[in-house]
Amino acid sequence: MTLLMLVLMLAPAQAVCTAAPPNHPNSAVGAVAPALGQVALEIPLVGIEPEPTDILAVLDRHGLKATLLVSHRWAAQHSEFLQNAADAGHEIGLWISLRQDIGLTGAYATEPTFSDWVDAIRTARRKTQAATGHRPMTMGMSTVPILGELAADAMGFRAVVTHERTINDRPRKARATSKSRGRARIIGQGKYDDGCGHILPHWSPAALDRATHAAARSEWVRIGLPSSDNVGPMLSRWITTVVIPKAWNVVTLSRMGTLARKSSGAAPKTPPQVAVARQVGPKAWTEIATRIAASDPLPTKPGHQLNLTEAFFGLVTLLASDQTSMTVTIGSLKPPTASAQSEIDGPTEVSPSEVAAMAARLQPHLRGQVPSLISVGDHSLTAAEALKLMAKAFLGEPTVAVHVQNPQIFAEGYGWGESIGL
Repeated sequence: MTLLMLVLMLAPAQAVCTAAPPNHPNSAVGAVAPALGQVALEIPLVGIEPEPTDILAVLDRHGLKATLLVSHRWAAQHSEFLQNAADAGHEIGLWISLRQDIGLTGAYATEPTFSDWVDAIRTARRKTQAATGHRPMTMGMSTVPILGELAADAMGFRAVVTHERTINDRPRKARATSKSRGRARIIGQGKYDDGCGHILPHWSPAALDRATHAAARSEWVRIGLPSSDNVGPMLSRWITTVVIPKAWNVVTLSRMGTLARKSSGAAPKTPPQVAVARQVGPKAWTEIATRIAASDPLPTKPGHQLNLTEAFFGLVTLLASDQTSMTVTIGSLKPPTASAQSEIDGPTEVSPSEVAAMAARLQPHLRGQVPSLISVGDHSLTAAEALKLMAKAFLGEPTVAVHVQNPQIFAEGYGWGESIGL
């Protein structure tokens, strides 16, 4: 059996790629959270990829450094661009193609020896250094066979990055030819929940939200930014909304490898219970309130991927603040624990000021649980009745409380769902 076949057989199975569909480039950033640990911004540059001038201009403006993973062929064709990028502080990493550089071309290919690996990587590194004036200390491959690890470590690379995941999504020590070595660290992609990998599946705010979710849950996360034009405004909006305000520790891949060596053996950090705050804008709340106000029983999903508990959180926040046009950051809240008996005889008129007072009274306690029975003026309403009444008040409709059913009376939380701020 050839090395190529063995690599393919041993490569970890990847989950199905089910990336969220792209939204409009001008859509609001939805996920906002601090990064749990280190984050590397990585730009793959092979084949006929264009120079990422737009991306680097934004990163330079905000003082962020990226790692450009280049093939030696791409480097030779874009020498001046890479020299300028390196002079600006960006890292030049080396991308090794198993097919073109190592010679793994098919099931019957001759297996390369350790010296073949070293020679191929040394040649690619030398050509890249000649084109850029900088010696790559990071090497990337789609998958890293044992001989590849040995060669990378023997040649003094600090980081070896792969499209595979690593155990527990933490960097691990590369296999070494002697006990005195072991300088390189194998760094996987980070804690992405689907099989789409670390490279943005498309340039959109939704894809950047996905990267934010990963950074909030893993100490070592790579975010791959495909070279593309006209993405500067979107990237800048994400950086100024998430990366800078939340003080992300953005590092180059070689720096990440060094930090991984220093933290070797340290206990992994535990992601916070509420890792990512999702922001929901005014237009969405109008659509959500409209559906709730018109439904009986209440819908399990009133819209925009929110459940009823999240809708309750949002409408209470909006009515308590008396700002129906604001964006709400969804927080943690548990659904009702019991299905209360309605105490109104039929349609019951309630003043808008009483609804606002109810919301103001509930708002400070929204980190707990939705109460099963809620006082509004002189009346007691079930959580479902109160939610529908708040939807009407938000829309400016007559605030008349009516009987309303929960969506699934025997489901956990009576079909409301839990809000965990995701």
